[in-house]
Amino acid sequence: ARLRTLASVLVPGAAGLLARRPVRGLLGAFCFSLAAGALFWRGGVVPDPLLAGPAATVVFVGTATIAAFLYVANVATSLAAGREL
Repeated sequence: ARLRTLASVLVPGAAGLLARRPVRGLLGAFCFSLAAGALFWRGGVVPDPLLAGPAATVVFVGTATIAAFLYVANVATSLAAGREL
């Protein structure tokens, strides 16, 4: 049980797969990738043409925050669903 919990926390998408809910695994992997990418490119993917100013940073950090929250919620609910099996 500890190994399953550790894998669920460390490997994106593993919580859903171990709970036998593959869609949750896909959602977890997607949310983790979105959060990591948005934080990595928080200044924008391309140089800002001075039209938006710091809006790109705000949008990317906001997106990363929402995706991280969804990822944590997905892992928590997948862990809870896995314990019911």
